[in-house]
Amino acid sequence: MQYDIALKELLHLCQQDILATLLQLPVRESTLLEEKPQETVSLRRSDFVLQVTQEDGESFLVLMEFQTQWQANVPLRLLEYRVRQCNRTGLDAISVVLLLTPSAQAVSEYRDREVQYRYRLIKLYEMDATDFIREKRLCMLPLTPLMQHGPELVFHADELIATSDLSMDVKAEMLTSMALLTGLVSEKMAKDLVKRRYDMLTQSAGYQFILQEGWEKGWEKGREEGWEKGRAEGRAEGRAEGRAEGRAEG
Repeated sequence: MQYDIALKELLHLCQQDILATLLQLPVRESTLLEEKPQETVSLRRSDFVLQVTQEDGESFLVLMEFQTQWQANVPLRLLEYRVRQCNRTGLDAISVVLLLTPSAQAVSEYRDREVQYRYRLIKLYEMDATDFIREKRLCMLPLTPLMQHGPELVFHADELIATSDLSMDVKAEMLTSMALLTGLVSEKMAKDLVKRRYDMLTQSAGYQFILQEGWEKGWEKGREEGWEKGRAEGRAEGRAEGRAEGRAEG
């Protein structure tokens, strides 16, 4: 859940830069489309669809599936998502899987008796963080902890974002996204990033969303544990009273 939030925030902030960097698409404008839950029975938070317009005026969809770990059913899920979106919008589409952690099973093609489906598989962990940090590609910096040489450069990337000319709100969202994604590599490093920029991170929408979700889950778990404890105590008390009553009657 938290990784989806981090990636979605990055898409909101840096759509065109991410498309240009990862897909080499010269985009004039792009819009992140939102589906309503009632419009589909298989909506997943890791599915994102962008409507883009290139410099030559051509419009089409970019379907992005973010995968923290590879799953064997990814190709069919992506194909289902593509068909649904193309039917809904009447536009052609480019399908993309962004894989965040290494997998030997990851593939960029699906085949069966009738269908051959190819999509773009981008292995983030094979990219070099050094290039983006050297070029100060700010929109890509939150992703660098998952790249080659990323863990040793993560605090450098953090400093570049924090001292940039970006607005405070954008800095907060980008630093929150980077801290969350760093958790896939090192929990300790992620905690260090949060401590380092705590005052700034608490202003971000992503941080507040996760904080609220954590509170709700904690409340729900506490309520369940309370009910269970109450039931256990009630059963124990009932057994004790029954034994006492039985002895009295005897």
